[in-house]
Amino acid sequence: MTDKKNQTGTIHVEPVNNWRELVVTFLARAVALTDDERKKIEEALPEDGKERATVSMLHKNLRAGGHDELAEKIEPFMLEGTFGPIFDNANMKVKMSVRDEAPNFFMDEAHLLHDPGTSKGFNRLRMRNTFVSGLGGWTIGEEYDDRYDTEVGGNQLLVSQSINEQGEIEGGLPTSMSMDELAAIPKRPTPPQIVDYQEDKRYTLEEAEGIEELAPVVQRLKERIAEYDVKLADKTSWKIAEAYQRDLEKPELKAFKEVSRYSRKYGFPVVCTLGDKSEEQQLHWAACLLLEVAGTWPREDIPKQLTFERGTALFNDAQQLLANGLGNARQVSGG
Repeated sequence: MTDKKNQTGTIHVEPVNNWRELVVTFLARAVALTDDERKKIEEALPEDGKERATVSMLHKNLRAGGHDELAEKIEPFMLEGTFGPIFDNANMKVKMSVRDEAPNFFMDEAHLLHDPGTSKGFNRLRMRNTFVSGLGGWTIGEEYDDRYDTEVGGNQLLVSQSINEQGEIEGGLPTSMSMDELAAIPKRPTPPQIVDYQEDKRYTLEEAEGIEELAPVVQRLKERIAEYDVKLADKTSWKIAEAYQRDLEKPELKAFKEVSRYSRKYGFPVVCTLGDKSEEQQLHWAACLLLEVAGTWPREDIPKQLTFERGTALFNDAQQLLANGLGNARQVSGG
């Protein structure tokens, strides 16, 4: 849960042992509780194992016990039960899958009861409203029809946590970390999927292609993958252009650009052999060569659909390098 009140940019991960502790922990974060108020809340909640505690249940019990002022204090949170996913990790090994693009949002505490119908519906709503940062409003989930959704984009942070023989928690995340520290933890791209909300199943593209009845959904998934790749390439291309701008004063880059301009004068011209390719392809490879010389970006991470913003240093330098190389090629061939 991000500490927005103090604007510290810190995420707090707190394991909870049961529903009672979940409600108390949430309200302690959301409302400034005195020790006396916390005690009253704990007394108003059911004992562990008897019922699943909720904020609405607590509100009702506080009213019945004559604690009207405290009931009013927690009332705004009756239908906004908690922030994001919560995991009861006291008794079993769990895996937490966190979408780092997911915005903070509130969820109705009824979904904490894990009714199969409502929990699936909630997850469907959540993924349709999870935006990938910097991709022009791209949402991971998209409805295909009443039964199927497609999900494209996003990254997963997979964390395993378990209880050892001594009863100690192993694995998981630190209980407090900065957002920068969270961002630095390795994540992996989430594979594109088709979600069958009727049967509660998920299919990767490879799996779905072997199921005839999914053919039209597979087609839409492929279209979304192509759309996402273009948007992702645009985002990465802009980052690459910014990084190249910072590398303009590197001696090796400045020296290479000088060589490309004047090498023909000394009989060793830098020649471009891509005369039969499109201008777009020529610019792509000219830019890749400049990025390689400058050490700006790992070669394997440069998108195939690298796009150029006219006026950027990378575009201008690639255009100049291409002009030099093609001109030298014509000179050498006598054309």
